[in-house]
Amino acid sequence: MEQSTRERLITIIEEMSEEERHILLEQLEKRPPNERRRHPRKRYLADVRYVGGDRIYKDFIRNISLGGLLIETRKKREDLSMGQEVTLSVPFPREEQYTRIIGEIVRISAQEIGIKFKKVIKKEPL
Repeated sequence: MEQSTRERLITIIEEMSEEERHILLEQLEKRPPNERRRHPRKRYLADVRYVGGDRIYKDFIRNISLGGLLIETRKKREDLSMGQEVTLSVPFPREEQYTRIIGEIVRISAQEIGIKFKKVIKKEPL
């Protein structure tokens, strides 16, 4: 069975000396934020409705990019998980429309959900 990228990285890091780990960490922390992300984020405060499994949620978008968005929640969404597909209804007031988007949960914590866009389904009037 082939190891995932994450597993291979962990193996390599575990085999490093403490000094090598420290140097690697310094190098990673020096990277400018725009090199860590494929698309720059923009602050975007708006309501968002999304469906995960058989439930509908309403929370807030904190920021957005061409590749995804960050949702701020008031409480942990226990029934959502990493890798899960969700359907979002994202409002774009300037365009006077909602855009329905299929996304994947790539980060989840007690108060945030990171979504990677996979496919735009359709656009609807506000």
